[in-house]
Amino acid sequence: MNKLVALLCAAIVMMVSSASPAVARNPSGVQADEAVVDNCSVRSVAAFVDRVHVLCVPEAIWRPGRDQALKSGAIRYFAVQYSASTSAMALAVLSVAHFASQRQLTVTVTYRTDPKENPPGCLVGDCRRITGIMVN
Repeated sequence: MNKLVALLCAAIVMMVSSASPAVARNPSGVQADEAVVDNCSVRSVAAFVDRVHVLCVPEAIWRPGRDQALKSGAIRYFAVQYSASTSAMALAVLSVAHFASQRQLTVTVTYRTDPKENPPGCLVGDCRRITGIMVN
């Protein structure tokens, strides 16, 4: 079962990354209007009718059992809209985040910095649109 999940995750990530010509031109994958959170612990993964989101806390400010110690105003939620045109990305985010969470691995998240680009249900104060996720 674990091999099947790993193969499914790899196939989804390959499908999503091959559909993005910007990643092929830019090996780092980070565009000028994006930011990166590195070594982030996935605290939860959720799927809704209109979006998938990940609660991801940088290890530098996360203490096991003490999530209330998070800095206020920090971006902790990363979401992707779920629609016909974004379903592959939503499934990839869900799969990769769940994989990392189950194995207690950290992830690197790339996200859009402009809150005007947030998907539905993604609050301006603590959430941004995810553009990439990678298990470290």
